[in-house]
Amino acid sequence: MNVHPHDNVHFPKRQGICFGGIGAFVMRALMIIAIALAVTSCARLRQDTAVAFDGVYFNAKVTADKAKLENFEIFVAKASKSIAGAREAGRYEATKYCVRNFGTSDVTWTYGPDDTDVQILDDSLYLKGTCQL
Repeated sequence: MNVHPHDNVHFPKRQGICFGGIGAFVMRALMIIAIALAVTSCARLRQDTAVAFDGVYFNAKVTADKAKLENFEIFVAKASKSIAGAREAGRYEATKYCVRNFGTSDVTWTYGPDDTDVQILDDSLYLKGTCQL
């Protein structure tokens, strides 16, 4: 047996399908497919948890007063798509905030979704309220 001094007879070089040729292509293709499935699954999960109001999906942001967390403000973006839907999206976010943080869904509104004159700032509905403890 002719052995080169740099060859390790105990650990020969692998010549398997996963290390070159068509096997490497298949492995890369499977990885790309797995990543694509993972990304689309996350997007679908977001859609499944989103709630439409008046047929529109709204982005709403709740900001709490750091000194008194029961006081909060909500901005509902793109309110011009549906004022009625934006009102309900804001009410929904307020309810979620109060239930998660204080265990109650009771809200006293300073600027509420039922007000006749709604506060619109840069196409965002502005709501302000307090969770009742």
